[in-house]
Amino acid sequence: MQKKKILFIHESLNGGGAEKVFSDYMARFDFDRYDVTLLLLFGGGTHAESLPPSLKVITLYPGPHRGLRRLLWHYRLSRNAMLWRDALSALGNKRFDVTVSFLEGPALLVHSMIMNRAPRNVSWVHVDLKVNHWSKWVFSSLEEERNIYRQLDEIAYVSESARAAHRDLFGPTAPGRVTLNLVEPEIIRARGSEPCPMRKKRVLTLCNVGRLSYQKKQARLIDAVAILTEKYDIDVEAWLVGQGEDRKMLERRARDKRVADRIVFCGYQKNPNTFISHSDIFVLTSETEGFALVVAEALCLGKPVISTAVTGPTELLAEDSGILTGHSPEEIASAIHRMATEPGLMEHYARKAGERSAIFQPERTMREVYSFIEGN
Repeated sequence: MQKKKILFIHESLNGGGAEKVFSDYMARFDFDRYDVTLLLLFGGGTHAESLPPSLKVITLYPGPHRGLRRLLWHYRLSRNAMLWRDALSALGNKRFDVTVSFLEGPALLVHSMIMNRAPRNVSWVHVDLKVNHWSKWVFSSLEEERNIYRQLDEIAYVSESARAAHRDLFGPTAPGRVTLNLVEPEIIRARGSEPCPMRKKRVLTLCNVGRLSYQKKQARLIDAVAILTEKYDIDVEAWLVGQGEDRKMLERRARDKRVADRIVFCGYQKNPNTFISHSDIFVLTSETEGFALVVAEALCLGKPVISTAVTGPTELLAEDSGILTGHSPEEIASAIHRMATEPGLMEHYARKAGERSAIFQPERTMREVYSFIEGN
């Protein structure tokens, strides 16, 4: 049987939830059935080393992408001409059965330049673009971005809320379907059982995993720790697992709030699951999410979850599987205080988390991915 040729387009593999999801998909992908090529706009990245050898990788620009963004990315005409020229040169005369842009923004832009390379063109949307329209700087206007989505054959959304937000922002575009991100409960639990390099120093340990960035809003957790310490007199610490551009600001925030000794900056970790597993409560403070893979991982680990009520966690924590809270540090602190002090509540949400993790079925997810790619 002749293999179907699939071209994926991704901006980079340098951290991030969508990058990890792509890496996880490739680890399970059926390379006996598909001939898969990845057009990577920027090379390297933390997930690049985990790509399977069967995946063919074409890299437009080696090294991290931020330098190119600073120099050229906002000069649209010269940037677009450069991307079009380099993408065509890199692909040569290759043709595919399906082209997939796996992320919004630059990946979608390059996809629009090579749609004639495949009879089927589809794309993924991983975030709530109505709340966090991060991709708008890539395009000259909302209309340009909308028109590209209209040219696609289909769009995959990681949650119902992400699909609704996309429709509110762009109006009618290509047909869409919801495809949950790949979550591997057995692998997550195995990683969670590994020794944790961090040791608990306080009575209550909170954990947050994510890039230290504006979107993740870890400053809210720092403020909440200050409130828990001063108002509720709880002996608490928070592990912030991740690296990012906001680290220095967050370190200053911890000092200003006089909780620097209670905020542990763990940096980037290849295995964040063991940090989640060895903490008491997982806390997500994001301004916006699409799916929130870390919440899914916390559920698989049977960890009580508290999250701001944003796209992704709102659906993942359905059926009383965790506590959803407002965005203010006071509301987050109040939810943590309730979870930690109300008799039996932490055990209740640990049990509910384990029950909820049954929704994650890797084999079914992969069948849905193949169905989406092929248009079945």
